Amino acid sequence: MPTKRNSIGLGLLLDPSQFAAELTTLKQRPHYDGHALFIELPDRVARLFESSLVPTGQGLAIAGNGDGLLCAIVTLQAASTQVVCLVPMLNTVAKAWLFEAVETRRSMNIAVAIADKPQVIVVTSGPPVGDPESAQWGAIRKRVDEAPLGGEFVTRTLEMVALFKRLEDSPESLVPGFEVGERWAVACMPPPKTHDSDVDVRQAGRLQVPAGAVLH
Repeated sequence: MPTKRNSIGLGLLLDPSQFAAELTTLKQRPHYDGHALFIELPDRVARLFESSLVPTGQGLAIAGNGDGLLCAIVTLQAASTQVVCLVPMLNTVAKAWLFEAVETRRSMNIAVAIADKPQVIVVTSGPPVGDPESAQWGAIRKRVDEAPLGGEFVTRTLEMVALFKRLEDSPESLVPGFEVGERWAVACMPPPKTHDSDVDVRQAGRLQVPAGAVLH
């Protein structure tokens, strides 16, 4: 079955205070700690990750473009639907998010804004890495720690688009028995510094990027 390619705009990488502020807008106000990825998905896609009846899988990879850009690639899959979040390691917030998820929290929070609805759900992954004490993770951590910070925005954006295109040719299902039928991809970066603590992924801007797949 050929993969149905989809594309969405930019998402956000929220620090703990920004994530907590976003949760105050919810009626039930659930309590979550730490950083979070904040993305927008159609309702039907988001609901797949809420259902206990749908088989799921996840993956974490670190990939670079050879020109200094290093990205964490988080892949979540429910049945034949994949959501791929690309997080460039361009600032201390991004690195803190990754190290926290792997070494401290042993999970990742993905806050999902439902398209065309004033609603947000939170999807929490399992452990991103099997053994954070392993030599393999130690080598990856060192590589991420040494990745250069910053960079010109337009240049880095084009580099991310190029990375998505390279990953696009490597679809791999994370759920046994299911081929990848559709894939939603989003690049997540910290929101710009403002005096307003509220952030909204729907206002994060639009960068249409090709869908990508996780590398191992």
